[in-house]
Amino acid sequence: MSSTRSKFIVVTNDDRNVFALRENVSQYPALITSINSYFPSTRNKTIVIQTRDLAICAGRFVDIPPNLWSHIKDDIDNIRVQVIEARATYYWNRIVGFAREVDALVLGRDMNKPRSHAVAEDLAGKSCPEK
Repeated sequence: MSSTRSKFIVVTNDDRNVFALRENVSQYPALITSINSYFPSTRNKTIVIQTRDLAICAGRFVDIPPNLWSHIKDDIDNIRVQVIEARATYYWNRIVGFAREVDALVLGRDMNKPRSHAVAEDLAGKSCPEK
């Protein structure tokens, strides 16, 4: 593999991938403007930029804070755009799912037991706190 970086960065959101000219997204505000034009659903939303291109990422997607973009942009070829609300909702749904599992363990299959420990029931009426 060549040590010369491509003049492009691949920007991914959900299942869509778009090339961005690296020089056009060298500054963080320009990156955000480009992302919003490529993916209109990200407009007026809080987003996070992630990569897993660096060896230190160990295959995990790692958030790139805005203040580090200028230091990282020349070392990566791929970024992923995540809408924060979507991530928060995903984790909230996982919490509710775990609560249901706890309820099943505590209450068992006996529906006549007192429901004072029904965690999922309490959470079910609430929405994700991040929304």
